Amino acid sequence: MHIPRKLYTGYLVTSWGFSMNLLWEKNMVEKLAVLARELGIMVVSDEVFRWSVFGCNPFVPMGKFSSIVPVVTLGSISKGWSVPGWRTGWIALHDLDGVFKSKNVLAAIKQFLDLNSKPPTVIQAAIPTILEKTGKEFFHRRQMFLKDKTDLAYDKQKSIPSLTCYMKPTFFWTELNLSSFVDIEDDEDFCEKLATEENLVLLPGIAFTLKNWVRHSIDMDTPTLEDAFDRLESFCDRHSISGETPRKAVNGVNLRVLM
Repeated sequence: MHIPRKLYTGYLVTSWGFSMNLLWEKNMVEKLAVLARELGIMVVSDEVFRWSVFGCNPFVPMGKFSSIVPVVTLGSISKGWSVPGWRTGWIALHDLDGVFKSKNVLAAIKQFLDLNSKPPTVIQAAIPTILEKTGKEFFHRRQMFLKDKTDLAYDKQKSIPSLTCYMKPTFFWTELNLSSFVDIEDDEDFCEKLATEENLVLLPGIAFTLKNWVRHSIDMDTPTLEDAFDRLESFCDRHSISGETPRKAVNGVNLRVLM
């Protein structure tokens, strides 16, 4: 379907710096910038996960191509510093040609924040120090922490026949093999019963339009993560057919990537 160009204002690039390590290469990011310039629109880039990337693929910020197109970058301390409850982030304008200023974009953002800015004041005051004085070694340790937990979670999950994780980078997305269960109707039913019986909370995939999948977290210490998977395995055993579900042949092997 063709959309009249006059309706375009910009497009949002969601966080390709996801911990899943599914990162766009530099040339792809540049192509997005060129496309935006051709359409005469700006780019809004969600880069909240940029500090949580690990592996061989480097993260490429969209602001690197602000000479091609104006870029608005959304950042936060929630993922990189593992403080989601702090509710504090920022908007960075990459505007080499002064387009945002001439169109009063910066002034409009400031006016909006004056009306609806609600992060804790103490944390706001700490942000400059946090950003300026957090060394590279901190993020390296953080990335290694996530990688270790990914390896642990992937290995643990492979031992649960009624669950399927197709690829290690997608460690927190798990498919439910519903035919393996006696009394589980769908992902919502699975998560509700799991929370009730094991006090373990997973997010139903339907929240992301991914029915009969679940999402879990690994950002915790090793004993807690091991306990979580022990509870998950016990729950699946209780609700599986005869408690001995045959292992799905593709478990941990099929290289299907979730986008």
